[in-house]
Amino acid sequence: MPQANETMKRLRLTVCFLAAIGLILALPSDGRADLYAEGAASLEWKVDAADEIYLAEIVEDGKSRYGLRFEPLETLKAGRELSTFPHESVHHCILGRALRYRPRDEKLGTRWLLFVRGNGDQARVADVINLTHPTASWGGAAISGFGKGNARVLRDPQVIIERVKERIRLAKPLPVDCIPDLTDQLYAKRTQHIPLAAWFGGKLLDTNIMLWDEKNEFGEDHDTVVTPLLVPLDVPLGSAYKELSLETLPDTYHFNFMFDGATGDFVRRGNPLDNKSELIGTWRSESDDRILTITFYHRLTCLYRIELKPGASDPRLESFGGVCFGAGRWHVHRGYLRLGSISQIDYRFGKYPEWSFVYEPKLPSSRVVEVNKDRIRLADGKVFSRMNEPLRVHDHPHIHPFYMISEGWGLHRVRSRIHATIVLDDEVEPVPLSDLVLLWKKRGSPPIQGPPRPTKPRTVRTKLGDNGFEPRITVLRAGDTLEIEAAGSRPVVDHNINVEWFRNEVRGFRSRLDLPLIYQRKVSRDEPALMPIQCNIHDDEHGYLAVTDHGNVAVTDEDGYATLSQWPIGRQKLVVIHPDYDFGDAEIWANGEKVENSKSAIWLDLTNDNIELRIEGAEHRE
Repeated sequence: MPQANETMKRLRLTVCFLAAIGLILALPSDGRADLYAEGAASLEWKVDAADEIYLAEIVEDGKSRYGLRFEPLETLKAGRELSTFPHESVHHCILGRALRYRPRDEKLGTRWLLFVRGNGDQARVADVINLTHPTASWGGAAISGFGKGNARVLRDPQVIIERVKERIRLAKPLPVDCIPDLTDQLYAKRTQHIPLAAWFGGKLLDTNIMLWDEKNEFGEDHDTVVTPLLVPLDVPLGSAYKELSLETLPDTYHFNFMFDGATGDFVRRGNPLDNKSELIGTWRSESDDRILTITFYHRLTCLYRIELKPGASDPRLESFGGVCFGAGRWHVHRGYLRLGSISQIDYRFGKYPEWSFVYEPKLPSSRVVEVNKDRIRLADGKVFSRMNEPLRVHDHPHIHPFYMISEGWGLHRVRSRIHATIVLDDEVEPVPLSDLVLLWKKRGSPPIQGPPRPTKPRTVRTKLGDNGFEPRITVLRAGDTLEIEAAGSRPVVDHNINVEWFRNEVRGFRSRLDLPLIYQRKVSRDEPALMPIQCNIHDDEHGYLAVTDHGNVAVTDEDGYATLSQWPIGRQKLVVIHPDYDFGDAEIWANGEKVENSKSAIWLDLTNDNIELRIEGAEHRE
């Protein structure tokens, strides 16, 4: 009997094996990979969510980082008179997959519709339509909310422009409390993680557009079905299979986070203008270690930002770079204010931060003791003051379906000039401070917005003369090669270079160098402080190296000036270092205002404006 069972087992295995072989042989020779599903924004949503719309062409520009820029040809909606677009605008489109892998010649001369949001320094390209290559990518395609299947994808440039103009003439305003940067998230991945307020102003249609399952005009097959499609609220279901909107969401989706059924029903169907609460607007409260800013919206949702004060410590907030930005809901019932966090931008994991469910940090909830147009006072002692500027989603970098990281015209980086002076013990007036190192610190600064600096390695050469190293402080970035050239009257063979590396290799094979080159080494890693460099033979020959992995470092010249070129914009943490002075207990002013100094670490608001930095009470190093 056991032998019979064993025979049956072998027979079953043989049958399964032959069946598998037959299945493989039955597959077509050009067997397809599994389909991927990707969401997209409709033409109607791109128009309604844009403040300005331009027709532009990509042209050559030797001064730009990529050698290309957008040349505006026509203004279609609102807009300013522009002679050019910032160069980074082209980079946005590359990030958005519209032309990511295309050769430069295939980008040059292409025409685009650019959909711009924001004003002034906050203006940014929020979406595009590629008129020259309308089927290259669903991200840059003109997909109509009306129609059926592949017929939704418009291909004729003139038809696209006319359809855009028709939508503009309808002048469809976005609903109250609609934040388009949040609504964009509806067609991103992990839609269950995004804030509740993302649903105000848009809905999703299940369209199943199969165009990108076939080869596009470049012969590329993306094996992709486009669904869902983000459309404005007025676009009907039409031929779509189904739609998902705020009203059709199941109760378990977001509303289990609401305080009660009445609140959830108001969020779904209530008229936001019926909410006359004095709390609506933006408020700011300070405690011992943090600053809390909240913007309350009519439909009982809110945006919040929690900033750790300079010198304060909180492990959770520090894991977010000292700034936590999120979205939640609020409600006042019988005089009791209740705040809850639903989602926040999570910077802790992965290269790109994204919206995620959170349960901490806890937002304050307490009885309202006083509220007027200027102040809110809670029973727990917290006092909020009204602010003029609301919180903005795009000020906080995160994954976005089109341009990946929120950013503006390219103003996510600044070019500022700093003039540093110091008041010495025996002096009354400040004097220029040369060789001051200004070092940006990632820990304590908000995450960098926009693309990083170029990382092309350089060869940096410094000279060793009779008066020491020139320059005294050499700035390097991880990956650069350091070279030292003997330039003084002393014999070349009398020099023996010693660098006290901390994170880089000290020893290793050194190839024969052609004089007057006496030192050459690739610097692979950043260093935590100024690294001394000296000649072991001559005590008067010494200098310093500043090595970073981000490139945000500057050194003042003999007149005390330094340029912060392409530094991150906004409130940033800097460490001020000098070979001759200790600034740990010094008093430091920026443009006449005293800044907090925490062991030589200061926080500065970096813009394109110049900064006058004044230091008093520095201790001279022995």
